[in-house]
Amino acid sequence: VLPAVVPELSYTTPIVIHKDVEMGEVYPNSEYYFDFVVTPALPEGITVDPTTGKISGTARTEMAAASYTITAKKVG
Repeated sequence: VLPAVVPELSYTTPIVIHKDVEMGEVYPNSEYYFDFVVTPALPEGITVDPTTGKISGTARTEMAAASYTITAKKVG
């Protein structure tokens, strides 16, 4: 059963990632989304699970701070 209002998709920000240090898993604010896509591509070693939206991994390269856009389809 879907809630009356599904919140807009969001993540706690900023997400700080350090090279060669496994980051803590970060989840979206709602379980009512699927088919997650991120642009531009995340740093090598960091992934977004297309089903759950979980962001996790270990960055293998150093990168300057950047903004990313994550989109997903809403259930229902």
